Amino acid sequence: MQSYLDRGDLVPDGLVMDMLRKPVLAAASGYVLDGFPRTVEQAKASYAVVQPLGAEVQAAIHLDVPREELMRRLLARGRGSEDGKAVIEHRLQVYLDKTVPLLEYYAGREWMFTVDGARPADVVHEDIAGRIQKLASFIAAQT
Repeated sequence: MQSYLDRGDLVPDGLVMDMLRKPVLAAASGYVLDGFPRTVEQAKASYAVVQPLGAEVQAAIHLDVPREELMRRLLARGRGSEDGKAVIEHRLQVYLDKTVPLLEYYAGREWMFTVDGARPADVVHEDIAGRIQKLASFIAAQT
């Protein structure tokens, strides 16, 4: 997997699906997936994996961060070299090509939250936690 990530590419769907099964089986009270799915194809495949297990997606959260801020953060996290910048540019282009269509897919299927991810981490955390709490209360009231 690391070689795909080092290039800024997505990990192939088959490998990701294999990695998904075991944690979902072990998650009796629910689970959170961070950074997955990344494509509409992965979302559809994940439904096929988790549906027979009795699991379902209840919410999708999109952290919306301007491209310039993403570049700044990712360059600060890495070495900041031209190689690093090229990989980050590639990763952001893959995001535009493959992941942005996923937002529309989830907006039509699930509870879709878009959160301003350019704010400080503690503010983003509180925003997400508050939205999940409201959703949990709503779901509990429906049952």
